[in-house]
Amino acid sequence: MHLTDIAARILRDSLKLKPRQKLLVVTGKYNLALVEKILIEAGRMNIRCTMLYQDAEMIKAKYEEYSLAAFTADYEHFNRLLKAHDVYLNLNGEVRNIALTDPDKLKLRQYHYQKSHQILQSKKIRVGMMPGLLNDTLSEKAIESELQFWQALDIDYDQLCRETIAICESYTDNSYLELQAGDGTLRFQVQRILAECGSFSNSPYQSPVINYPGGEILLVPHSESISGTLTGDYAYALGDRITKPRLTIERGEIKTFEAEENEHILSKAIITGGLDGRKIALVCIGTNPNVSLANIDMSFTQKSRGLVSIYWGDNRSLGGEVAGSCEWFLQIENPKIISK
Repeated sequence: MHLTDIAARILRDSLKLKPRQKLLVVTGKYNLALVEKILIEAGRMNIRCTMLYQDAEMIKAKYEEYSLAAFTADYEHFNRLLKAHDVYLNLNGEVRNIALTDPDKLKLRQYHYQKSHQILQSKKIRVGMMPGLLNDTLSEKAIESELQFWQALDIDYDQLCRETIAICESYTDNSYLELQAGDGTLRFQVQRILAECGSFSNSPYQSPVINYPGGEILLVPHSESISGTLTGDYAYALGDRITKPRLTIERGEIKTFEAEENEHILSKAIITGGLDGRKIALVCIGTNPNVSLANIDMSFTQKSRGLVSIYWGDNRSLGGEVAGSCEWFLQIENPKIISK
């Protein structure tokens, strides 16, 4: 594996950047190794790159110590930069692990997020993100996990795109889909299908944002059409793993649940989700053949080919109507999906 070649493919084949276009990268400490490779290759390809560095300590200071004026100025500076670029690459995974609790800052952040969204839409800026973090230790497990991550990125993006879109097309004309796993069966209608191929294409299925390492089909279900029983291998919520969850679903909502381990975490995630905390937001199918389920950051595993992830949270940005305020997911290995 040549890491510089992987970085070049991300710029050329995934983000579709051309010479003299502008790339804005936001990163922290953990993903800096990937960003350094991207910066080198951007220079070679005559891509003009701007990097914003925000590690965990800087984010905490912004959340806890900045005045409201300074907090606003920081977001206004970001939005000015965003307007001047063609592609936005957010690799700042640290921010997902740091909670903002100040109610005034929460309101300001939401306001500036809306401004950012308007800029992205009006200027048609392509957006790439990465939900996980690379390790910064030299333990055997950390090294293996990082190797798995680079292998997941070492993909033929064009082929992954073709294969992912082909699966999307196979589900388009079906009235219902049936998900079978263990002794559980979940039946639902599909409202919208999106292809997250780790790259941008002209396909009508193209997702608005790509999440590395890429390779996932996003099914937005008609909420009230979902019914049945879900049995999964694991669920991940609020930073913890829940073992062997089992849920009964009626009209898109969880009616009963149990788990072999950490059942209380599952209960807390549902309550934290608010009024829509029981409603399924997405059914996702992994398509990346290079993602291993063994020893890799859990936020990357949902891209593994054939793995199904059921998501709770907010799906409105993808055309749905579920507005859950706590994002968590249940993973199912080796399920069957049958068209009805």
